[in-house]
Amino acid sequence: MVIGSLSARGFAMVAVSALLSAATAAAQSGDVSPVHDPTVIEADGRYHLFCTGRGIPHRVSEDLRTWRTVGPAIDRVPDWATRDVPGAKFPWAPDVSRVGGEYRIYYSVSTYGSNRSAIGLLTRSTLDPDSDEAWTDGGRVVRSTPDDSFNAIDPYFATDADGRGWLFFGSFWDGLNVLPLNPATGLAGGSPRLVAGRGGGPIEAPAVFRRGGWFYLFASFDFCCKGADSDYNVRVGRSRNLTGPYKDRNGVLMSQGGGTPVLFGRGDVRGPGHCDVFEAGGRTLMAHHFYDAARGGRPTVQVRPLVWVDGWPAAGEPVGGDGPDRTVAGAYRHSANDGTPGTITFLPDGTLKKRPRVRWSQTGSRLTMRWPDANAPGGYWTDTLEASPDGRWYGGFNQSGALIRGVAVEQ
Repeated sequence: MVIGSLSARGFAMVAVSALLSAATAAAQSGDVSPVHDPTVIEADGRYHLFCTGRGIPHRVSEDLRTWRTVGPAIDRVPDWATRDVPGAKFPWAPDVSRVGGEYRIYYSVSTYGSNRSAIGLLTRSTLDPDSDEAWTDGGRVVRSTPDDSFNAIDPYFATDADGRGWLFFGSFWDGLNVLPLNPATGLAGGSPRLVAGRGGGPIEAPAVFRRGGWFYLFASFDFCCKGADSDYNVRVGRSRNLTGPYKDRNGVLMSQGGGTPVLFGRGDVRGPGHCDVFEAGGRTLMAHHFYDAARGGRPTVQVRPLVWVDGWPAAGEPVGGDGPDRTVAGAYRHSANDGTPGTITFLPDGTLKKRPRVRWSQTGSRLTMRWPDANAPGGYWTDTLEASPDGRWYGGFNQSGALIRGVAVEQ
């Protein structure tokens, strides 16, 4: 991952005079499945994706849209890992990063439903798939047993404001933990401490991104791995310090179950989660897997931009199909949180079709909607949103923190 900040992309206002004719968001193409637990990094002018699977599968892309497989990182699980976790068949949930002059892959080994788990480290000086250099086994970073309160899977490397390395990890049990690393070896340099939990409920797959003086901790809530029946979703909290405490938009500690929504499933995109957040091309992007209901629930990768509304991220639609800059116009499928979308139509006079009391306005990328409701604070639900430059989607929040999404309807 690359920790950085978002460079805002401005765009010109265009007069709204007709319905927007735009396809729904394009998905990634090529070798996009099966992919569980993707991690992405840019190196040597290409993007490299690693994921759960035999040998840690490796894919590359020039544009984050079309992916091709170039082979696994390793040929088998190291002997120390199979001794730590009898029955482990292949690595889970890798995380790739660049530290100094080397690339690191932290990965986990476990068996389903158990916290007899371990996290290991691989290092290499290049990500070039044509290089003869092998990944070097750095050994065990941390492990857990049934006597521990945590589960040592789903690693994610991050650095604090002083450049010191830390490892986030965790799944179910007490939740997500953070562990200081030895700067010389990349292995454990202290004991883990809890940063997010749901009282033993489903939370896993931490990812960290630094922006504007804040550290953002992303986590996946609820259940993956059930195909099209999965209800995985992505939440976030933030802190001034890498090690926390992390709070959501409403001030609830993530250690007490808090988490502001970032992405829910919708349509054929079921159970999106286990994300990596990184910066590329001046945008903050999020790679994640989902279960494609149109393909029997097959696990598939997507890459989406994140938009920032008052310091909080919301997921846009998958990268691809960018058109000319324009404002929102015409019909959209609009939803709050994971509710069933309804169709609304933006009219040039600043109202919605058949809903003249609803008002909308757009300045640059910022889109605001006001929905009269006697039960809302101040008598209105106010949606504060960011629209994509081509106007084919928008995302953001209302004043209660509900995640608002809209996707243009083809005309």
